Amino acid sequence: QQPSSSQPTPSEEPSSSRVPSALSSLSASSYHPSQSGSGSSQHSSDTFDTEERDAPSDEHTDEANEYEAEFFPITTRRQLRYFKLLNRREFQNTRVVDFSALSALGIEEEFRSLTTRIGITPAFWAIDYQGYKKWTHEFLSSLELKKNNNDRPYIKFQLAHQTYRVWVSTLREWFGFEDDPDTETLSFHDELDKDHFWNLISGMEPGSVVNSQYKSLNVPHPVLRVTLRIIGATVFARGETVARANVEDLQLLDHMLRPSGQLQRPDLMLIMIRHWLYLQSSTRKGGVVSVSAYVTLIADRLGIPTPGTQDRCKGPRYLDLDSYRSYKYIAIEHGLTGRILSW
Repeated sequence: QQPSSSQPTPSEEPSSSRVPSALSSLSASSYHPSQSGSGSSQHSSDTFDTEERDAPSDEHTDEANEYEAEFFPITTRRQLRYFKLLNRREFQNTRVVDFSALSALGIEEEFRSLTTRIGITPAFWAIDYQGYKKWTHEFLSSLELKKNNNDRPYIKFQLAHQTYRVWVSTLREWFGFEDDPDTETLSFHDELDKDHFWNLISGMEPGSVVNSQYKSLNVPHPVLRVTLRIIGATVFARGETVARANVEDLQLLDHMLRPSGQLQRPDLMLIMIRHWLYLQSSTRKGGVVSVSAYVTLIADRLGIPTPGTQDRCKGPRYLDLDSYRSYKYIAIEHGLTGRILSW
């Protein structure tokens, strides 16, 4: 995308009492993750749980054999249960932020400033991998979040028919999140809840009819509106429900907007893993699962060769100007001086 000849002007700006002070410019992080994925040095003597065994367990069932030829080894009843739940979903590509679009909209600097405050570095936004359906299915159906004897968290999973374990601290490096987060959970500050925070950023009264869907389109401030959409499509990698702001989206935005003295950086890697575990156990029939690029990133860092092109996920990959137009965030017109964008 080429920059617009005219940056858009928001049709409605929130009142000064609702414009968060955290939108003032902040310097972008220069952090870059190491390629080795070795994790933090203070844990160099840690080991994974040595009592585990990776051989097929006594829980293996004859039913699993029906799927293995077409998919991958299924070694436990737990994995079989999640495999069958996930088999009702559609695996699609993960969205990638097109920063030339944010630049054309005149909001790139403020977006980077907000997201850098909570430890998201440029390396996370640079994740741009093709997704693969069977890899994603295999990874999610086998994923477990565990801790070793020193209470250090790691994930255990199956990928390309092999079992792997990776420290959460190593995943933070791979995904481009700063180390040493302040909290493992998301929350609202100052006794806010979802409705009151929504009122703060949208001006809509809690419980009102027009407020029932929490659509990011109803947030007048362009930076906050686009940030909500991007959070839903990347950190939580949601599919068709991304137009609505979930409580986790709003809590993460709340963390970004807090004054410096109240700023808490959440453990974004743990939060993403917990979201993957939620997808794993969801009983929903149909719908889209869009975490495939993150599975490919993990496979790439583990040195696993990519599968054939026939297993590639489908679906759009980029959050570009056309995508924001389809969301009805912007209008694109063409004039004598070039492209004209408006909110």
